[in-house]
Amino acid sequence: MERTKVILTFIVASALALAGTTAKAGKLDAIKGFEIGIEGGVGYLGTLDHTLFNVPGYYEDEFSVNIYDIYNERYDVGAFVWGAHIGYNLEVFPSAVLGFEVGYKDLGESSYDSNYQHHYASNSRIDNVNISIHRGIEQQAVDLLLTGRYFLWQKLNILGKAGVAYVRSETDQQALSTEITQLRIGPVWHEYVETNPYNYDNTIWRLRPEIALGVSYIFNQHFDVHVVWNHIFAFDSDQDTNSDPTASTTVNPSEPIGSVSPTIPQYPSAYIYSSNSVMLGISWIF
Repeated sequence: MERTKVILTFIVASALALAGTTAKAGKLDAIKGFEIGIEGGVGYLGTLDHTLFNVPGYYEDEFSVNIYDIYNERYDVGAFVWGAHIGYNLEVFPSAVLGFEVGYKDLGESSYDSNYQHHYASNSRIDNVNISIHRGIEQQAVDLLLTGRYFLWQKLNILGKAGVAYVRSETDQQALSTEITQLRIGPVWHEYVETNPYNYDNTIWRLRPEIALGVSYIFNQHFDVHVVWNHIFAFDSDQDTNSDPTASTTVNPSEPIGSVSPTIPQYPSAYIYSSNSVMLGISWIF
């Protein structure tokens, strides 16, 4: 018990001494000059939480005996994100500092896993179709930002950033379609199996606007702790009927039942999704 009191007393005394040192130093002198920092936290990409493709509209005709569809999907969004930067700060007003920074950010990833099963049975035909799809998206960015700090009290300040990010987005998709068809020709049943694998990987780079807002506290003339919300905007013009992950795979309803099966959606180009993150970071000022 006594040992615990001694430790707590030491911690409190150290904190008070640090606060006293902090109060004596000029608040702007502590932030002026070069800084290098690293951040880590949680974030997510603005991928859409709906199905990869719409289940085709099979219909039941007068000869149908048994037909059903099973559709399952798992959507994972949110991941650990991190970044690092180097910059320079310059005093412009009595309580304000402006600067710039160059940095790198790992923006995390999103993934989709879908499985579609279709079963159809009649007196002369049985269809079993299974389509499994995995789609993963990863994004990173290199950015150039103008920074600003406004001191509210002692070393506590509001931190804002705005600029441009050069975003890399990689889309990786694997899919497998298996169709087992049984046909009755006379008294004999015949089985046909068709398997269609599909693998796709594409990477694009785009310039996107970026903003950030947070709070920071400078503990001494060299050490800064900050919490920052960061947002990078999506690139909407990449979105079209071919590359849009919301695009549907459709089936002509005039086709006879069981004569068509779902097709794997194609994505000929990647897409820049928006990014949101909240990170805790430290900076060393020199």
